[in-house]
Amino acid sequence: MALAAPVEEDFGSDEQLSKQVFQTYECKSIGKGKPHAGDIAEPSSLSAIPLPPSDYPLWDSLPLEVVEQGKLSQLQLEGVLYACSRHQQILPSGQRAGFFIGDGAGVGKGRQIAGVILDNYIRGRRRHLWLSTSTDLHVDAGRDLRDLGAHIPLINGCAGLDRGTRALGLAKDLQEGVLFLTYSTLISAGKGGRSRMEQVVEGLVGGTNSSVQLVVVEWLVGGTNSSPQPQAGSSKAGDTAAAAAAAGAQAWDGLIVLDECHKAKNFTPGKEAQSTKVASAVIDLQAMLPNARVLYCSATGVSEVANMAYMERMGLWGPASPFPDFAAFLESMRKRGVSFMELLAMEMKAAGRYVARGLSFRQAEFLQVEAPLIPEKVAQYDAAVALWQSLRSKLEMALQLAGIDKRDVWKTYWAAQQRFFKLLCVGLKLDTVIAEAKAALASGMCVVIGLQSTGEAAADAMGLEPGPLPGFVSPCKEMLLRFIQLNFPEHAAQSPEAAAMGLQPEAIPACRAMKQQLLAQLAQLDLPPNFLDQLIDELGGPSIVAEMTGRKGRVVREQRKGPAAAAAAAAGLSQRVVYELRAKPDSSEMDSLNVTEREAFLSGKKRVALISDAASTGISLHAAATAANRSQRRLHLTIELPWSADKAIQQLGRSHRTNQVSAPLYKLVVSAAGGERRFAAAVARRLQSLGALTRGDRRAAAGVDLSDSNFDTPWGRKSLRKMYDAIVTESPQLPSGVTDRIKDTVSAAAKDANAAAAPGAKDLGDVRRFLNRLLGLPLGRQNLLFNYFAATLAAEIAAARAEGRYTEGVSDIQGSSISLARPPQLLWGAASGGSEAGAAAQTWVNTLQVDRGMTFEDAARRLAHESFPGCLSGFRRSRRPMFGSHLVLLALQKPGQKHLFSLKPGQKHRFSVVRPNTGEAFYDMERGDLDEKYARRFMTWSAASLMRSEAFYDMERGELDEKYVRLAPKAAQEEWAAQHAASLGSCIHGAACTSKATCQVGRRLTEVTILSGSVVRVWGVLESVLERRSRELHNKADRTMRVKLWPR
Repeated sequence: MALAAPVEEDFGSDEQLSKQVFQTYECKSIGKGKPHAGDIAEPSSLSAIPLPPSDYPLWDSLPLEVVEQGKLSQLQLEGVLYACSRHQQILPSGQRAGFFIGDGAGVGKGRQIAGVILDNYIRGRRRHLWLSTSTDLHVDAGRDLRDLGAHIPLINGCAGLDRGTRALGLAKDLQEGVLFLTYSTLISAGKGGRSRMEQVVEGLVGGTNSSVQLVVVEWLVGGTNSSPQPQAGSSKAGDTAAAAAAAGAQAWDGLIVLDECHKAKNFTPGKEAQSTKVASAVIDLQAMLPNARVLYCSATGVSEVANMAYMERMGLWGPASPFPDFAAFLESMRKRGVSFMELLAMEMKAAGRYVARGLSFRQAEFLQVEAPLIPEKVAQYDAAVALWQSLRSKLEMALQLAGIDKRDVWKTYWAAQQRFFKLLCVGLKLDTVIAEAKAALASGMCVVIGLQSTGEAAADAMGLEPGPLPGFVSPCKEMLLRFIQLNFPEHAAQSPEAAAMGLQPEAIPACRAMKQQLLAQLAQLDLPPNFLDQLIDELGGPSIVAEMTGRKGRVVREQRKGPAAAAAAAAGLSQRVVYELRAKPDSSEMDSLNVTEREAFLSGKKRVALISDAASTGISLHAAATAANRSQRRLHLTIELPWSADKAIQQLGRSHRTNQVSAPLYKLVVSAAGGERRFAAAVARRLQSLGALTRGDRRAAAGVDLSDSNFDTPWGRKSLRKMYDAIVTESPQLPSGVTDRIKDTVSAAAKDANAAAAPGAKDLGDVRRFLNRLLGLPLGRQNLLFNYFAATLAAEIAAARAEGRYTEGVSDIQGSSISLARPPQLLWGAASGGSEAGAAAQTWVNTLQVDRGMTFEDAARRLAHESFPGCLSGFRRSRRPMFGSHLVLLALQKPGQKHLFSLKPGQKHRFSVVRPNTGEAFYDMERGDLDEKYARRFMTWSAASLMRSEAFYDMERGELDEKYVRLAPKAAQEEWAAQHAASLGSCIHGAACTSKATCQVGRRLTEVTILSGSVVRVWGVLESVLERRSRELHNKADRTMRVKLWPR
């Protein structure tokens, strides 16, 4: 974090958003082993932070061939080394410290887990627990252990342990090794109908189960299930056994692997009833075994701060930490924003708590494909909107007539509407997706299509049985039908007393009539079929398409063969539509079905793969060097964005992994519907938190850039309130981009959506609710209202940029030279550091001297390098003198970038501004500001034309001749050099300045104060100081920055 020296104003900045988000990974911690096989990258913010030295004797335990033959690469050895090192530490709470492997998908986290297990096993710790998401991953876990030459027993599930009894004990091959469980098994019911966790608790307190006592913790600590045990004959014996079990649990120091640990999210302290069972079980397990070595592993371990509660062993909260408990940690994170999260990630690496490397997306391509809104699709969507609006008005009347409490009904209504239009938005894109897939197949590629929902709930609700159907099923129609049937009242509300007496509720004819009208409207509504079934049908059927989902059945066209097919074709008969089961009922086929389909895809038998959320973790579909279809590049089409960032990244990782022949081509298919921004905004907000918390940079969560879709920010909420003010209170000051001519139309659209809240309402800045309500508007008004909001947001961000209040990520301090002005001073922490942890907890004050200036030669080279045909870049001279002289600058036009949902009409040219005295400005300028303030000196886009004094004019030459004065390059060079030299020792005010000795405005040389080391611990005090001295500081924004010092 940097604090600029106190100044009143300045015309430049000594910082710049870091353009390089990733760096090529380089292992600096160990000198042994072979480099990793893949092209690995590390976020630039973390790459600049070294891991602390480690003296853990890893090489004493690992077999020589594991290192020398590259069975574990340098990258993987580094992960194993620091995990084992971290496990040597005991937290102030008394629990053993945990380690977090946050490597991206495809890097080899499973191999690192196997390495940590091998080290512990060789050192005499013979029982370990490996938790993961799917039973399919048991095969991968066994492969990872075998590849290291570790023939350690891998026990799959609890079936073998269930067969052990107190009388006979466990079989010999079950008495040690690695117990592989899924998270669902951990919370499932064991014998007697109790969950596994309940059995764990009973085992620790000495329960009285006279038959089989399956206790995971007992097996880990070598309790009663490890060998034959006599039955206890007295309560004293039972107490003794319970005490022994509890002591064993306290002392057990084996390994607990929480693989794909993002499954343990959604835990709220104090609201355990609202938390997921998996999260509660994982937290309870860690509490029961305080001395266990906990290893967290996931590419997406933290998609939101609130999801970090299960990471108790990271030492981020608790005794001797900056936060007393998780609630304080959560409040601080939410209050201080993404910059604070970026700092925390860097400090975690500096303390040796975690690593985060990822497969580079350098060779992958990302494209956005916009699905056009054809008239038929628009009419289909608008007809659905009309029905939902009719449903809303009739439901309002029916609830009043029936005297029913509205709150729960409306909560269900809005949730159902959101799910309905989410599916409908996917339907808008289906024609485009099918066309893209067929074109890719024709060009020799394989196709992977990523989605989230399968529509199986609709099939279950209809009670479909295998056999013929009249046509494909529409989940949208079934969802709306189910809502009307279950939630539209036909009878008056009944008192509890009347219900207890068995009285029949009074029917309301008006309500029944309205309900029948709605059902009749729904029957006539044209809604799309299940898009999963339609994709399979359009792309060739089940024989061509590999389906990797969790659904049990599907609707397909019946495949006629032989004479029957020929006869049907001759008669002009179409194939029947039937509902079929994907696997035999009551068989184990379903458990391995996704693995079978994956093998069919990789072998080339099927060239299209459909993956849902159920197959988005662990399955590899990339063009691996060992795959039969390795020569066919993958086209990965994302057609349905998930609600969470972790699911988005996990799904992208299925087709992009280590040891691939070719990187995939990603295409994100979006529609032109404004309401679909709701789903992009949800994942974009979480992607930024994920990138900040696990990568040290909000932009580094994944290769795909959704940053322009994150509307749920402080700027977005402020913009929404401004828009409401203009609409609801009819404010005369309209937000940017809105004219009086369209204000009435916008107001009508807002009222249709019920989005405009009364002034002062609590949801006035609720962006998510606003975007939810947009879904229920006709497409024309939906897009109009969204564009109004986007224009307001763009104006707010532009103003914040101009004032230096807008931050987008880790910034680099810029300067032609940067050096330490004086030796660093210790601000907080012990001077000697003591241990590695103590050294990592120190906070240092660094005062830097920065020369921000840029010579004319460097500016000319920059212009030649960054210009392009038709650009408006060039040197400019201020139209009016400032402080007695004209100022010169270099304006570099930014190339147009096509971001998600960016506004095409009225898009403005933006320029990076470089000055001779202060270098590049932190914020950009728009062309209008440049035209108003600065005259054109000359324009060029090549070094040769610069030397020949030629200007490059394209289509706008007439406008340029009219607005800008053309001067010889020599004149610009002379003025630039003069200002560059004069600003070395004086401010921009010149001779008229009354504070010549202390004034820093516009000086080339400036001092910048950087806090390094552990800044998180002193952040609260720092905020208080900044607040008290706010009037003395020109720039009060706290930013995370990097600096590279020049050698003295």
